[in-house]
Amino acid sequence: MTQLDWLYLALITVVLAVDHFVFTAMFLRRSAADPDRSRWWLWSMFLGLVWLLTAVGVLLWTTRDRAWATIALSVPAGWRLWGSVAIVLVVALLQARGAFRVAKSIPEREEVRKKLGALEAMLPRTGARFRLYVAASLTAGIGEEFIFRGYLIWAFNHWLEWWVAAAASLAVFSVAHSYQGLKGVLHAWLAGFFLTLVVAISRSLLPAMALHALVDLSSGYMAWLALRSEAPRLEPAHLGETS
Repeated sequence: MTQLDWLYLALITVVLAVDHFVFTAMFLRRSAADPDRSRWWLWSMFLGLVWLLTAVGVLLWTTRDRAWATIALSVPAGWRLWGSVAIVLVVALLQARGAFRVAKSIPEREEVRKKLGALEAMLPRTGARFRLYVAASLTAGIGEEFIFRGYLIWAFNHWLEWWVAAAASLAVFSVAHSYQGLKGVLHAWLAGFFLTLVVAISRSLLPAMALHALVDLSSGYMAWLALRSEAPRLEPAHLGETS
């Protein structure tokens, strides 16, 4: 750990705090008056913040001439590679089946709406906002895995055993999703725990990045399918967007 690493940890802390206490609060205030523009603003801020943290981390790693494998940013080898591919394919098939059921069934879409909870205000209802959500899902898969399952585990591992460091990073990851409420924190912990296991077994961030992006994308797609029928009632008429 160098002074630059401490500065990077401080930057991560500040960005997570600003995202939770400032941007999320601003979104909740703005969404009452203009929900569609508020969603665009929220996801745009998310894209900017995550890519900023990721770019700074990559720059730090590059300038210090560190091996990428030390934060598991490498391609799995042997059975770990094929096992990772198998896990990604299985999850992809399960998510695709779920999306197909939601697309074909009105009761399934109603069930999805009931389960959204606090997340409903943040999720896309139009085609334009869904495209932005796709970018946010890919960003979350790459950036959040780099930060939480990559850098933070590496940093905490200087003082803690690997699994304890992973647990500490998982705690930070879960708290970072507290804007979703207690249920959201629990879901984030379960998803993060699964992704941590994937990293531990594959010794690579790449499968976790793919899985993270895939699950976020498919979840957003199913939410969009469930919510887009409500778009004419919920969206400001002057925006003129269609689903």
